[in-house]
Amino acid sequence: MKASAGTPSPAPSPWRLLAPLAGAAIVLAVGATISFSASSILSRHLKEEAQARFEVRSGYMLASLEHRLNDFSNLILGMQGLFIASAHVSREEFRRYSETLNLQQRLPGLQALSFQRRVVRQDKAAFVARVRNDRSLDPQGYPEFAIRPEGERAEYTVIDFIEPMQANIAAFGYDAGTQPGNADAIRQARDTGRVQISEPFGIAQNPEGRPRIVLRAPVYRRGQPLTNVEQRRAALDGFVVLTVETHASFVEYFKELLMEGERLIIEDAGPAPGSSVARRTPIADTGSDAGRPLLNKRFNLEFGGRHWELRYSADAAWVNSLPGQDYQDTALAGGLVISLLLAALTLAMATARSRALRLAEE
Repeated sequence: MKASAGTPSPAPSPWRLLAPLAGAAIVLAVGATISFSASSILSRHLKEEAQARFEVRSGYMLASLEHRLNDFSNLILGMQGLFIASAHVSREEFRRYSETLNLQQRLPGLQALSFQRRVVRQDKAAFVARVRNDRSLDPQGYPEFAIRPEGERAEYTVIDFIEPMQANIAAFGYDAGTQPGNADAIRQARDTGRVQISEPFGIAQNPEGRPRIVLRAPVYRRGQPLTNVEQRRAALDGFVVLTVETHASFVEYFKELLMEGERLIIEDAGPAPGSSVARRTPIADTGSDAGRPLLNKRFNLEFGGRHWELRYSADAAWVNSLPGQDYQDTALAGGLVISLLLAALTLAMATARSRALRLAEE
């Protein structure tokens, strides 16, 4: 029996209506999963690469500090050699030596070169008279010269030669052994015969200014035996000394080497065994606490009889400046856009097919 021409066609099934949406949703879900997985893998790779670069940079910072300290060590050993090679170094020779080095250009932050002479109590008056009458550099001599601070002591470690003289005139005649920051270093250098560095402290020239560190090496009288501590103490003539302003010597030096987001902190972590109680004192800090560090590294360095601690860190600005750090977001956004386009295309094709089937059925 034939159906009449006016009989309505059957309604499409719910599955036929939902199938295009389900297919598009599956394509979108698979695409998003692949995009997030790829982004996660890329993120992990970028973190590993950033960590590797950070390790390389931290090693570079340590090597740079060691290079800087070697410059100071070589300089003070050269000064020591000047006194060892000559039976008598005059004030004029010491000035010519310091001027020849051109240290303000080669080692910014080096405040002074000096020779601190050991003077025993019975020789004090003769020493003061000799300095007052020394006219090798000043025709007037130094009639006001005196050992400071006043007082009778068994021996004195007097700043006798110092260059540049005018910039450091406040230290001329000062007994360095009376300063707590110098006392340990003087004893250690005298007894060991090696270069010794002080803890940071306020120096006589500028007691309220930034802390300085002082490097010294002993000078012994020529021809004296130096095989044990007692012989070295008896033969001591004085010390060659470098006074270093740490901000210019380390902070400014490292700011030329550091990238954005990097920070280096150097602290004195106390003397080597055999000296006084350890005390942590800041030496240099190249940054502020504005950026929260993401990567950190600590180093311990022994130099001149003291322990230094280096803390090197990098924050988000440094990490974001590395090549490829924006690839993760780009890859994720691109994958999601492609997934959306594929889902839309799938939906469009499925909808068109469903419509064609319905029209064919009708």
